[in-house]
Amino acid sequence: MKPLLLTDLDDTLFQTARKMPVEAAKIPAAQGLQGGVISFMHPWQHDFIHWALGCMHVVPVTARGIESFQRVQLPFQHAAVCVHGAAIVNPQGVLDADWHAHMQQQLAPISRACPPCWPVRCKQVKCWGYLYAVGWNG
Repeated sequence: MKPLLLTDLDDTLFQTARKMPVEAAKIPAAQGLQGGVISFMHPWQHDFIHWALGCMHVVPVTARGIESFQRVQLPFQHAAVCVHGAAIVNPQGVLDADWHAHMQQQLAPISRACPPCWPVRCKQVKCWGYLYAVGWNG
Protein backbone atom coordinates (compact mmCIF):
# COMPACT_ATOMS: atom_id res chain seq x y z
CA MET A 1 0.00 0.00 0.00
CA LYS A 2 1.33 3.43 -0.96
CA PRO A 3 1.71 6.20 1.61
CA LEU A 4 -0.71 9.13 1.47
CA LEU A 5 0.58 12.70 1.11
CA LEU A 6 -1.87 15.52 1.79
CA THR A 7 -0.25 18.76 0.69
CA ASP A 8 -0.99 22.43 0.32
CA LEU A 9 -0.08 24.00 -3.01
CA ASP A 10 0.60 27.74 -2.86
CA ASP A 11 3.79 28.60 -0.97
CA THR A 12 4.42 24.88 -0.44
CA LEU A 13 4.85 23.23 -3.85
CA PHE A 14 5.10 26.50 -5.77
CA GLN A 15 4.94 30.27 -5.32
CA THR A 16 4.83 33.51 -7.27
CA ALA A 17 8.03 34.71 -8.91
CA ARG A 18 8.33 37.65 -6.52
CA LYS A 19 8.82 35.17 -3.66
CA MET A 20 11.79 33.61 -5.45
CA PRO A 21 15.30 34.99 -5.90
CA VAL A 22 15.65 36.81 -9.20
CA GLU A 23 18.38 34.41 -10.36
CA ALA A 24 16.46 31.26 -9.38
CA ALA A 25 15.41 28.78 -12.04
CA LYS A 26 11.64 29.04 -12.34
CA ILE A 27 9.59 26.07 -13.54
CA PRO A 28 5.98 26.97 -14.50
CA ALA A 29 3.42 25.54 -12.07
CA ALA A 30 0.09 27.36 -12.46
CA GLN A 31 -1.66 29.72 -14.85
CA GLY A 32 -3.66 32.82 -14.01
CA LEU A 33 -7.07 33.78 -15.36
CA GLN A 34 -5.56 35.28 -18.51
CA GLY A 35 -3.54 32.13 -19.29
CA GLY A 36 -0.10 33.43 -18.32
CA VAL A 37 2.05 31.59 -15.82
CA ILE A 38 1.69 33.13 -12.34
CA SER A 39 3.22 30.45 -10.10
CA PHE A 40 6.57 28.73 -10.32
CA MET A 41 8.52 25.90 -8.72
CA HIS A 42 12.15 25.77 -7.74
CA PRO A 43 13.85 22.73 -9.29
CA TRP A 44 13.90 21.02 -5.87
CA GLN A 45 10.12 21.53 -5.52
CA HIS A 46 9.61 20.10 -9.00
CA ASP A 47 11.80 17.09 -8.21
CA PHE A 48 10.08 16.51 -4.87
CA ILE A 49 6.50 16.54 -6.17
CA HIS A 50 7.31 14.34 -9.16
CA TRP A 51 9.09 11.88 -6.84
CA ALA A 52 6.06 11.93 -4.51
CA LEU A 53 3.63 11.46 -7.42
CA GLY A 54 5.59 8.37 -8.43
CA CYS A 55 5.51 6.62 -5.07
CA MET A 56 2.61 8.07 -3.05
CA HIS A 57 -1.07 8.90 -3.28
CA VAL A 58 -0.82 12.70 -3.44
CA VAL A 59 -3.95 14.66 -2.52
CA PRO A 60 -3.82 18.45 -2.86
CA VAL A 61 -5.59 20.30 -0.05
CA THR A 62 -5.92 23.94 -1.01
CA ALA A 63 -7.74 27.20 -0.48
CA ARG A 64 -7.98 27.51 -4.26
CA GLY A 65 -11.37 27.39 -5.90
CA ILE A 66 -12.04 24.60 -8.38
CA GLU A 67 -11.36 26.73 -11.46
CA SER A 68 -8.11 27.99 -9.99
CA PHE A 69 -7.06 24.47 -9.01
CA GLN A 70 -7.68 23.29 -12.58
CA ARG A 71 -5.05 25.78 -13.78
CA VAL A 72 -2.33 24.07 -11.71
CA GLN A 73 0.06 22.31 -14.08
CA LEU A 74 0.86 19.24 -12.01
CA PRO A 75 -0.31 15.72 -12.92
CA PHE A 76 -2.30 14.88 -9.79
CA GLN A 77 -3.90 11.44 -10.08
CA HIS A 78 -6.33 11.44 -7.15
CA ALA A 79 -9.07 13.61 -5.71
CA ALA A 80 -8.36 17.16 -4.53
CA VAL A 81 -9.76 19.08 -1.59
CA CYS A 82 -10.48 22.67 -2.62
CA VAL A 83 -11.91 25.86 -1.10
CA HIS A 84 -10.67 25.07 2.43
CA GLY A 85 -12.44 21.69 2.35
CA ALA A 86 -15.78 22.93 1.07
CA ALA A 87 -15.38 21.14 -2.27
CA ILE A 88 -13.85 17.84 -3.34
CA VAL A 89 -13.13 17.12 -7.00
CA ASN A 90 -12.19 13.82 -8.61
CA PRO A 91 -9.10 13.47 -10.85
CA GLN A 92 -11.18 14.59 -13.86
CA GLY A 93 -12.14 17.81 -12.04
CA VAL A 94 -15.75 16.80 -11.41
CA LEU A 95 -17.30 17.96 -8.15
CA ASP A 96 -18.04 15.11 -5.72
CA ALA A 97 -21.86 15.15 -5.63
CA ASP A 98 -22.21 13.56 -2.19
CA TRP A 99 -19.82 16.01 -0.53
CA HIS A 100 -21.40 18.91 -2.41
CA ALA A 101 -24.87 17.92 -1.15
CA HIS A 102 -23.53 17.58 2.39
CA MET A 103 -21.93 21.04 2.24
CA GLN A 104 -25.06 22.61 0.78
CA GLN A 105 -27.03 21.21 3.71
CA GLN A 106 -24.45 22.53 6.18
CA LEU A 107 -24.39 25.97 4.56
CA ALA A 108 -28.16 26.38 4.19
CA PRO A 109 -28.64 28.01 7.62
CA ILE A 110 -25.74 30.35 6.95
CA SER A 111 -27.11 31.36 3.55
CA ARG A 112 -30.45 32.28 5.13
CA ALA A 113 -28.67 34.46 7.69
CA CYS A 114 -26.53 36.33 5.14
CA PRO A 115 -27.53 39.82 4.08
CA PRO A 116 -29.31 40.10 0.70
CA CYS A 117 -26.18 41.62 -0.87
CA TRP A 118 -24.15 38.39 -0.43
CA PRO A 119 -25.42 36.71 -3.63
CA VAL A 120 -24.31 39.68 -5.72
CA ARG A 121 -20.88 39.78 -4.09
CA CYS A 122 -20.38 36.05 -4.48
CA LYS A 123 -21.33 36.14 -8.15
CA GLN A 124 -18.73 38.84 -8.75
CA VAL A 125 -15.97 37.07 -6.83
CA LYS A 126 -15.54 33.66 -8.44
CA CYS A 127 -12.37 33.00 -6.44
CA TRP A 128 -14.66 32.28 -3.49
CA GLY A 129 -15.27 29.11 -5.48
CA TYR A 130 -17.62 27.09 -3.36
CA LEU A 131 -19.93 29.96 -2.45
CA TYR A 132 -20.41 30.45 -6.17
CA ALA A 133 -20.81 26.70 -6.76
CA VAL A 134 -23.57 26.21 -4.17
CA GLY A 135 -25.76 28.78 -5.86
CA TRP A 136 -25.10 31.92 -3.90
CA ASN A 137 -24.75 33.62 -7.24
CA GLY A 138 -28.11 35.35 -7.28
